[in-house]
Amino acid sequence: MKKLVLIIVACSAIFLSLTAENMDDNGKAGFTGAPGELDCTDCHDTYALNSGGGTVTLTSTNMTGWMYDPGVTYHMIATVSRSQNSLFGICVEALLPTNANAGTLVITNSTLTQIKTKTVTGVSRRSVVHKLDAGQGTGSFSFEFDWTAPATNAGDVTFYFAGNATDANGDEFGDYVYNSSQGCFL
Repeated sequence: MKKLVLIIVACSAIFLSLTAENMDDNGKAGFTGAPGELDCTDCHDTYALNSGGGTVTLTSTNMTGWMYDPGVTYHMIATVSRSQNSLFGICVEALLPTNANAGTLVITNSTLTQIKTKTVTGVSRRSVVHKLDAGQGTGSFSFEFDWTAPATNAGDVTFYFAGNATDANGDEFGDYVYNSSQGCFL
């Protein structure tokens, strides 16, 4: 009998650890629509991608013309907007043409965002994602983080980013998903 209970407990623990990411309401890494990835409509599939009158944008307070210098840290702002919503989420990645991580993503407000990883085509991609209920705003929310450019000439970088304008009911239904990309050049 003890053996059976032990087997059931072990199987339950394995199941929970394998499905924990699916049950986690924080942002998920690797769903920006970058090469080899799905986008957030893989789960939030009520509406077509980039529909419903909302947007996701990426800006920088100290990068001019999307030109970067090696080793410099840039302050980035990912904004999700849709006038009818009050809860928002994001996922942002910076990738080289080889689809490897480009530079270093740095969390500047750990209350709102975190770094998560997902292996895509053999590469562990780092993403800035929202924390549970962190993006509360009226019609939009801006998530801020830093990006330190590659220390040497790594070539062009592409930021892939996705935003979610949710209905705040705790499930994946009724949410609008937006994605885009932005080239960044040396």
